[in-house]
Amino acid sequence: MPFIPLSDFTLHYEHTGNGKIPVLLLHGNFASWRWWLPSLKLFHQSPYKVYLPEMRGCGDSEYPADGYHIAQLAHDLHEFVKTLNTGALHLVAHSLGGAVALQFTLDHPELVNSLLLVDPAPAEGMPHLRKSATSGISINYVLRSLDLNRSMLKRMFRQMIPTLDSDSPLFSSLVNDAERMSPIALEGFLLSLASWSVHGRLHEIQVPTLILLGERDGVVKHDAIERTAAALKQGELLKLPNVGHAPQLEQPESFNQILFEFLEKQRLDKQTRVSMLERLRNLGGGFHKETWKEWLRKKWSGDQ
Repeated sequence: MPFIPLSDFTLHYEHTGNGKIPVLLLHGNFASWRWWLPSLKLFHQSPYKVYLPEMRGCGDSEYPADGYHIAQLAHDLHEFVKTLNTGALHLVAHSLGGAVALQFTLDHPELVNSLLLVDPAPAEGMPHLRKSATSGISINYVLRSLDLNRSMLKRMFRQMIPTLDSDSPLFSSLVNDAERMSPIALEGFLLSLASWSVHGRLHEIQVPTLILLGERDGVVKHDAIERTAAALKQGELLKLPNVGHAPQLEQPESFNQILFEFLEKQRLDKQTRVSMLERLRNLGGGFHKETWKEWLRKKWSGDQ
């Protein structure tokens, strides 16, 4: 259970894999590193080294008095990456973590090789949360009424993650982590999502980006996710049937296959770029490398 002291709090993280290619898995709201547990077996015998940090106010990280907004979370992530000296990495992020990942990529493009966003907060934010806050029922009031009550959290998680067995030990551990989350953090995260937006800057992101969206996800607005994918230069949206807000938990085998093949595609593309001049010579200048989007489409349509 490693900890790293950052500027104003101590961050907890987990890690796995003995490879040299860094991958970072970033959780969302109400969450912890355990939301990635079903995926960790992927990396035991792989070329990847995986880091799973927990945001301020979540899991076993410390709960400072403030800083619960997306810009600060992206700064925390930068401190974490620089402290561990990971270099450029592949960034995989879920829900609120998707917003943090987009902000981090815009702030530090040299540190991101690819993005895989799982049911992320849209790049235009979630302004409907602000409407709720100004309609006479404040976010703070809702949070006080919830009081992070365990039975309320279980009902909420059953709606968010409809196909995960609610009697399983994993489901119980997720509720445990959500129950001890800082209420200040939860309020800060929601208020930040209500006002944050980077949609107008998405053209600046140059790396391959795959967005996964569960067709039964009722947490994020699907049309907003579609607009996010369309605005990215190398963006692709893949909708997953019969899945809610957390495909990595609800259909882990399918999710793990997508994740690993996406990472492998980036790794092989890098090798291809290194040897491209030699391959062009061998093919008399006729070599045309397919894009990763074409490859992914063929892979999942059965053409490959």
